[in-house]
Amino acid sequence: MSPTSELTRRGRLIAALRWICVVPAAMLADFTVRAMIGSLVRVVGGWGGLGDLNLLWLMLCYMLPQFIFVVVGAKVAPRNQVKTAIALMSVGIAVSLMIHVIGQHLAGNEVGLVNYAHLTCQLSGLLGGLAYVVGRQGRIRRNASFSDGNDEV
Repeated sequence: MSPTSELTRRGRLIAALRWICVVPAAMLADFTVRAMIGSLVRVVGGWGGLGDLNLLWLMLCYMLPQFIFVVVGAKVAPRNQVKTAIALMSVGIAVSLMIHVIGQHLAGNEVGLVNYAHLTCQLSGLLGGLAYVVGRQGRIRRNASFSDGNDEV
């Protein structure tokens, strides 16, 4: 997308609306993935019905929504997708820490291995989302340089 100074009035309005929609779109995507995974687990028969795949499903339940949160939020942003992904990842880390560690301490609960396992899975999803956005941005730049005729050997 072109810089803001080169945009028309309508283009600036669309860019502003896209910036406003970054966090709501990311949260909606996160919620949708969580609902889909929850429905799938209920169809299978609960966590106990998964047998040996229980850990895999648990990791999927915590990693995938965070991955989608970062990727969708960065895709909605009109520009600076990598910076947006870093900001969303930071927000995700803060929320995850608050839920799994700090909130549990404040509630008087004992924080143990399960809390840190959930935190680790969510952090892995957030980092995976950032890695995807950075990798995708690099691929777009490489393809653009080849199409501009800058493909000298």
